[in-house]
Amino acid sequence: MQEDVRIQLNEEPRLHSPLRTVVGIDPQSYTFFFREAMDQVSVEVAIRNHAKVATSKEDLGFIEPGFTFHWASDRQLQLLVTVPQKSSEEIVWQEVVLPPQQIWQISVDGKTCEKWTDFSVMTNMEFLDSKQRYVLLSRFTNYCECDALYEKLYSVYDMAGGHQRIGSYKRMEWGGCPRQL
Repeated sequence: MQEDVRIQLNEEPRLHSPLRTVVGIDPQSYTFFFREAMDQVSVEVAIRNHAKVATSKEDLGFIEPGFTFHWASDRQLQLLVTVPQKSSEEIVWQEVVLPPQQIWQISVDGKTCEKWTDFSVMTNMEFLDSKQRYVLLSRFTNYCECDALYEKLYSVYDMAGGHQRIGSYKRMEWGGCPRQL
């Protein structure tokens, strides 16, 4: 390991530090891998202080999360991050939450509705075949409040099997039919 610490999002191991990415509103778990043995108390204090500094900046809308620390060893930390629930009296600002898109089956008459997926994070979806069995899921590897286009991670969801295939898929843009000479 080259870096002093590698922070990995457990839900999506392909996402790891250094980056800033979009996550869902559900509790998120991370694994910290340290190159050398660490003083557990000082690491926990540093993480809490970093969160306090980030949330104290004006007009950014950051919320100070809750932390649950579990040390697997002096070189590996499991961290659970939760977003606190605001009471109805604490209306300090308004926020927009974008829940993850889901796939539903709805009868033609609209009387029955069945949720087919339960994705935990916002992803883009695109059906890959005419029978709509396979769905290409994509999410950005990094995030900022700007128009930057970061590299995406792709996976394929099998509607028939109800499972996601994680892989390092690179999407190829199709430029149309080749010209005949």
